[in-house]
Amino acid sequence: MKIGIFGGSFNPPHKVHRQIVETLKKQGYVDKIIIVPTGIHYEYKSNLVDNRYRLDMLHLLFYDLDYVSISDYEMKAYPVYTYQTLDYFNKQYPQDDIYFICGVDNLSYMNEWKHPEVIKKYPLLVLERGNVSIPSCNFDVTMVSFSRSNISSTLVREKVKHKESVLSYVPKAIADYILKYQLYKE
Repeated sequence: MKIGIFGGSFNPPHKVHRQIVETLKKQGYVDKIIIVPTGIHYEYKSNLVDNRYRLDMLHLLFYDLDYVSISDYEMKAYPVYTYQTLDYFNKQYPQDDIYFICGVDNLSYMNEWKHPEVIKKYPLLVLERGNVSIPSCNFDVTMVSFSRSNISSTLVREKVKHKESVLSYVPKAIADYILKYQLYKE
């Protein structure tokens, strides 16, 4: 089986995250996808809402896709890095092929991530993003054609902050959840 590990902050998860997952499955790149939101101790993000909110919203986004599972593996009291996550799932699924799902913009600085030599053991499914050029790299890369939209978690947070509707960007269940718990107000 081909298992894709899809990491990110998912702060909040939105419709493009779901489109990515559906595209990868539909086009046969993966048989299963494990969504792995980063923990709140991730050193490059200081604006993450609590882990439980992001996990709940991910469950709302993917509730009906039986080939998707949500993992809290990176949600520890200390930072967990991509290389550790990939090795962990490789041990959990020793008979399967593990792929790392990322955007093309990640390729330009992936050599600066913790232990890139470990990440290089795993094939990458890289999502094209509009006119972002593909940097040369020494990773095992499969480019995935994906029509990029302007939806981003940053945009959703900005809309919420300015009391604007986010229904074009997230399902109603997530919009209601954000409102219920007063997320992204500041």
